[in-house]
Amino acid sequence: PGFRMLEELGAKRAGSLAEVADSADTILSMVTACDHVREVYASADGIFANAKGSKLIMDCSTIKPSTSLEMIGAATKAGHTFVDTPVGGGVPAASAGTLTFMVGAGEQSEEWKRVKPFLDCMGSNIVPCGAPGKGGAAKLCNNLILGISMIGVSEGYRLAAE
Repeated sequence: PGFRMLEELGAKRAGSLAEVADSADTILSMVTACDHVREVYASADGIFANAKGSKLIMDCSTIKPSTSLEMIGAATKAGHTFVDTPVGGGVPAASAGTLTFMVGAGEQSEEWKRVKPFLDCMGSNIVPCGAPGKGGAAKLCNNLILGISMIGVSEGYRLAAE
């Protein structure tokens, strides 16, 4: 259903990563694991191998900061700009356009200036986290705090039930 909605808004569906690399100047991705990010970008069929010209890449995946740094290095070597921009807020915030983005860039950086207009279209809380990879680090800290809070609430309920 999400793809249909985007197509109704004018987005075009690509048949392959090579087609994305060839047709888009700005790429935003969100996949589920470090290996998936590597596959999308650094594989033989990926964006880096097939892109012509310089691309602006925003990766919204929740992955290890070290993987983001690895992709930033590979992107830079290939002539692209890769910025870690993990997202928070879930489906309700996505539907409302109020997502939070934790951006691996400083507020005065060229990367920040390039990604912020795109992220402003999808979110209401765009946070510069200071340096490459730090967006992912902030997201993992956020998830850790959330997990600890959930454990505390669960323990409270368990104690109350006794």
